[in-house]
Amino acid sequence: GCDREGLELPIAVYGREMGISVTGGFVYRGRAIPALAGRYLFGDFDSGTIWSIPAGAGALSEPEPLLKTGLYLGSFGEDEEGELYVLDLQGAVYRLAPVR
Repeated sequence: GCDREGLELPIAVYGREMGISVTGGFVYRGRAIPALAGRYLFGDFDSGTIWSIPAGAGALSEPEPLLKTGLYLGSFGEDEEGELYVLDLQGAVYRLAPVR
């Protein structure tokens, strides 16, 4: 019932059954993991799960779980080549890499 003029509707919904605290991320623009190209990656601080949705989908998207890290995800980072990193609040920084 609120006035939605000038507002953008959500592109994803993240319920309590998925996690408790969203840690925002980045759109993947790197080359190491082609399957993630153009996807927005974000995480849950408490569970350490990393999720993705299509960037700029425009319609409501269901987040897809990518990885259960067991980390306390404090932040994401991006290097000059578009590769992504995650910061664990216990003091480590990890680069996302393809599974070999």
